[in-house]
Amino acid sequence: GGREDIAAAARALARRCAAGEMDPEEVGPEAIARELCTAGLPPETREPDLLVRTSGEQRLSNFLLWELAYTELYFTDTMWPSFDEESFSEAVRAYAEGAAASGGGEQQQGPAKRRRGGGPGRCRHTPRTSIAPGTTSTASGSDPTSSPSRARGEGVQL
Repeated sequence: GGREDIAAAARALARRCAAGEMDPEEVGPEAIARELCTAGLPPETREPDLLVRTSGEQRLSNFLLWELAYTELYFTDTMWPSFDEESFSEAVRAYAEGAAASGGGEQQQGPAKRRRGGGPGRCRHTPRTSIAPGTTSTASGSDPTSSPSRARGEGVQL
């Protein structure tokens, strides 16, 4: 999970500093990010713009804690098996509206809630267009469980 990933990165950097391979002053966000499990992914996919959380849950559940720091969070009561192309389009529409708007606060979007803005406990928009691996997405409109990667909940690039 996310906490263990961050702790493992910190331990790896601490070992490098103790071995004299790295100056402690070099430890910063970039150094930590290079040690995370997502470091091998293409750079444009490491910090997604949008995370869709289905089933009414409004928490990250220890998922990609470092990587989701500036990600828009979209929550929907729709359950995963029912999350279809229309549901996905609504999440992307809400994201696009939030990216175009200014200000912060929580906004109600039909049956889903989306948090935006840069205030405490909220996320801030950054201009990228990826969906996090492990989040729900059905951009092709096919059944989300029709392929092994979709059955595992892997994301897609937009």
